[in-house]
Amino acid sequence: TMTALDASAIARRYRARVIVRAVAALLVLVGVVFASLWSYFSIDYAVTGRLSLGAAPLQGMHLVFAIDLSLMVPGMALAGVLLWRRRPWGYVLGAVMSVFGAVYQLNLAAAGWFQANAGVEGVRRIDPVGAGFVVVFLVAAAVMIRELRAVTSGPNRADARIEGVVGMTATLKAHGQGLFAQIGDLVHDFPAFFTAP
Repeated sequence: TMTALDASAIARRYRARVIVRAVAALLVLVGVVFASLWSYFSIDYAVTGRLSLGAAPLQGMHLVFAIDLSLMVPGMALAGVLLWRRRPWGYVLGAVMSVFGAVYQLNLAAAGWFQANAGVEGVRRIDPVGAGFVVVFLVAAAVMIRELRAVTSGPNRADARIEGVVGMTATLKAHGQGLFAQIGDLVHDFPAFFTAP
């Protein structure tokens, strides 16, 4: 669980402060941009009754606005600020949100690709802005992961790897059954998300 995570130990393994701060700035910038865009479109729709987002339907966008403004934007901003201030949880959340941003943008790119192939009007097969976000987040995720691993490249690399494997094995034994049970419950309840009133 997150409460059992030793964020301070993880933070001590990072050494490239300048590069990590660039990731922090990216996370804050993305959070501010999305908060500004989605807030503007929401207020504009409330005032005018029109939503000018090209091919995106209103029925789908209200959910995007709600999820992004309640989960993604605060997560990006919090991770960015904590990472900039070099707080232990900033390193953890910075890595998590960088990977999340890459996966999120890859999901949007895949959706655009399938929509364009299905003939949805106004959708581009490859969106240059979306592709740019994919690249930027992949680089940020790679930086956070590479800088974490770089500390174990010295003389104690083998000891660090053994310690990591032993710790991972113990964690899997302790939590493996619970994790698989949760995944089973999620798969079982997944159809309810679409059929619930």
